[in-house]
Amino acid sequence: MEKFITNETDAILPQKPTAMSCLTGGALLASCPTRSQLPSDGPSPKSETEVPQTGTGPGQVVVAKKDFWILNKLGFHARPATQFVKTAKRFISDIFVQKENQRVCGKSLISVLLLAAASGSKLTVHASGPDASEALIELERLFHNRFGEVE
Repeated sequence: MEKFITNETDAILPQKPTAMSCLTGGALLASCPTRSQLPSDGPSPKSETEVPQTGTGPGQVVVAKKDFWILNKLGFHARPATQFVKTAKRFISDIFVQKENQRVCGKSLISVLLLAAASGSKLTVHASGPDASEALIELERLFHNRFGEVE
């Protein structure tokens, strides 16, 4: 029997490092890193994506992060959150979202909704993996287009 522990993001993770997954209510939602694998908390510029390593060589891991502000009148509710998660799941990279001191797996709809990001909230999106830069570009399009909501 596999034992589960709870990390600081309230996601339930298996203790085995080879089988890390976000679980909610016993249903597998998405691959998600442990707290020790998350990028460090540091200042993030408003309009620039930080990419410490560049290039797309085989086996190279890119770590990137970008700040976004929720402009939608109704905030980051179910429909925009669903679009975000569907887009994030298209990429191999680990993607997670941070609001203030709360950081969650960006491939888990329940986790993203639990951020309760109202209009005007700042979200920092972290991506780590071979396609991290591409993931942030696609996610930026969603925020820029206000997730297709006309107000």
